[in-house]
Parts: sequence; C-alpha cells; structure tokens
Amino acid sequence: ADRSADVTFSAIYCDAVRMADAYFCGDASGLAAGEAECLAMAVEIAARLKAQYGGGLELELAIYDTICANMAYQTAPVGSDAFSRLTTVCSAMKDHVGNCQAYSRMFYLLGTLAGLKVGFLSGWYADQETGQHIWNTIELDGQLLMVDVTDGDIDSAAADGPQVYYRCFNIGWDRVPESGWN
Repeated sequence: ADRSADVTFSAIYCDAVRMADAYFCGDASGLAAGEAECLAMAVEIAARLKAQYGGGLELELAIYDTICANMAYQTAPVGSDAFSRLTTVCSAMKDHVGNCQAYSRMFYLLGTLAGLKVGFLSGWYADQETGQHIWNTIELDGQLLMVDVTDGDIDSAAADGPQVYYRCFNIGWDRVPESGWN
C-alpha cells in the first residue's frame, strides 16, 4: 500500500561538464590549474576541427577519430589514485590514456565546445560481470543516437588493419547490442 520511496542523490564532479560550463560562462576560476590548461587545449582542438569540418556528422566523426588517434585505453584498480586519474580529461589530454570515463568526457567536452549536443549514458555490460560502462549520446538532425568512443579505439591494431571501429558510432536505440549494455 505504501508506494513511497527514499531517494538519495549524490553529486559527482565531472571535469568535462565543469570545463564546458566554465568556458561558456567565461569564468574558469573554479577549475584547477591542470583543468584550465586542458580546457585551453580542448578549445583549440574543437575550434580547429569545427573550422575544418563545419558541423554535424563530419565534425562528430573528426572528434571521434581525433580521440581514438590520441588516446590508449588503460585502467587501474578501482579506488586507487591511478584509477581516479584515468577517469579525467587531463589524463586523456596530457597522458593520452584513460578508461571509458575519460573517453566519454573527452567526447562530451570536444563535442560541446564545437557546438554539438552531446550527453552521457551509463550502465552495465549485459553480462553483469564485465562491469560498469559509460558512453555518450548525441543529437543529430533531431535524432538521439549513441556513440561509444571507447569501443572505437583499437590500441593494439595491426598497422595494416583498421585503426578505429565504428560499430558503436551513432547507433539508434533499436541497434543496442543485447550482448553489450543494459
């Protein structure tokens, strides 16, 4: 009979969101020095790509490819200082490594700075044993699509083979792999 529920909200700091907010409001005073430096780098990259590719799908693809070309997937034990670093934009920009959080944050930051409508989507891999995962959403031409940059990056690709996968690039909700996420 009692349909009430206790709801707890926890605010989690997301450097990419704070950096984009700082840029658009013109006040970077709340950013750490390293974050401000990475924001400046991201602004330059986004401006260069936007000037070269305009907007929409071509720009999104250029951002995706840029992230894949400049990062390598790496992880560390959850809760460690190394893991905390691997989740950040600064790890992606300066160390060129990160986990799925760093990939999705980079895509969010560069896409947002370039004028694209980018968001986040998180959940579990369908097998529930692989663990949590985060990827992005993007709205193009009024359609909400999913983009998993982490899946696109092939760190150990052969020089003569594909360097980037696009199997989870702009997939519709109808194409979410049942064996992938829930």
